[in-house]
Amino acid sequence: MARERGQLVFLEGLKSAVDVVFQAQKEPHPLQFLREANAGNLKPLFEFVREALKPVDSGEARWTYPVLLVDDLSVLLSLGMGAVAVLDFIHYCRATVCW
Repeated sequence: MARERGQLVFLEGLKSAVDVVFQAQKEPHPLQFLREANAGNLKPLFEFVREALKPVDSGEARWTYPVLLVDDLSVLLSLGMGAVAVLDFIHYCRATVCW
């Protein structure tokens, strides 16, 4: 029900990663850094998080306190992201949630 009301957004990383690697993307994808030779930009992933945290005006009671759950950020390091890029991503996510 939360997903239908726009209160829950779920990004399944493994399935999305397969889609990014093996299918041509017409629009920017949160995991598009997987296709780039010099993976170092997590901005599309952060933009996905930022948009997902925006409350949806569906006429029902709004949720007021967003929650961001991340299962395992070390996967980003395993995929070749630099530690600074991952730390920046965490910082921007924290700032967005606290805003």
